[in-house]
Amino acid sequence: MTIIGLARTMLSTSGGGFHIHGSRPRLHPSFFVFTLLLSLLPPAMLYRAGTSHGALFTPGFDDKPWMAIAIACFCVEMLSVSGAAWLARELALVNGGYMSRHDAWALAIVSRIPLWLSFLSLLAPNLPLILAMVLLGHVAECALIVHGFATICRPCEELTSIVVTQTVVGTELVVKVLLLLLIMLTT
Repeated sequence: MTIIGLARTMLSTSGGGFHIHGSRPRLHPSFFVFTLLLSLLPPAMLYRAGTSHGALFTPGFDDKPWMAIAIACFCVEMLSVSGAAWLARELALVNGGYMSRHDAWALAIVSRIPLWLSFLSLLAPNLPLILAMVLLGHVAECALIVHGFATICRPCEELTSIVVTQTVVGTELVVKVLLLLLIMLTT
């Protein structure tokens, strides 16, 4: 899966760029490279932004325990990738389709890449830019899930892909809102 393949998948109506399906790369190296390394990006960027320009978000935010928050964020990222893979596979089976565990993990990992990369916007102390980039990351994640699910899960209707995407992303957003509440409540 290349950057061009990711872009093609996000913009395609047939999911034509999702080339991980059928290629069967070993799951453990891709899990390590994409998930462990790229999922360290949001916590690292949160830690850096919180300690260097945390007051931009809310007065007093630079005094928060950012190391503990970064560790919690990393744990949530790992759980959300695992949960997204499990949920996508279960929803495929419930809707009469089939998705292997390998394909579910590949979909969960690849769909998160734009969101993880959007956290690089935390390098700039510009709140509107940060919010716009994270929102674009979520939109790209949704597009990858919709088109990737439609490509991987057979038989699959477009409406089923949209419902699965809504369920997976909605669940992830609930978990992230709970993490944000935890961040806001920490002293």
